[in-house]
Amino acid sequence: MDTDGKRPFKAIVVGEGIAGLLMSHPLHRAGVDHVVFERRKNIVAQEGASFGFWPHAARIMDQLGLWIEIQGLCTPMKTSEHRACDGTLLQKTQIFKDIGSRHGYDFLVIERQQLIKILYDNLPDRNRVLQGKSLSSVIHKNDSVRVILDDGSQEEGDILVGCDCVN
Repeated sequence: MDTDGKRPFKAIVVGEGIAGLLMSHPLHRAGVDHVVFERRKNIVAQEGASFGFWPHAARIMDQLGLWIEIQGLCTPMKTSEHRACDGTLLQKTQIFKDIGSRHGYDFLVIERQQLIKILYDNLPDRNRVLQGKSLSSVIHKNDSVRVILDDGSQEEGDILVGCDCVN
């Protein structure tokens, strides 16, 4: 609590996939109290496919100090080929080579679980990510929000950020 009896501003993030873990990084940098709830007990679950980094996403990762590590796991994409079902080449473009030269960031594709591991391992405070916590309900108040989790626990904050892309 502050000296005036109010608690500091707090963000509640539900879902720790790419979006939830990514959200935690700037919140921490800005000094915003926050917690991230994830229903799974394994943060780096083997699910999902891959993630492609266009220049705007690469720039964000660079600003967070994560881009060099991501680059180390990827080979830049330079060309794109579109083929018919029988393998006949329909179109070949160098758009991804042009993206790198025009924007300063190569187009990279990374496996989802590799990206999540990088986001999680580089969190300044991993204690803010609580696993095995499923959202049951939300109570909106005039000046706050309260979340109730399946295990009966509750958390109160000022803003609720939904980052669960599947559910």
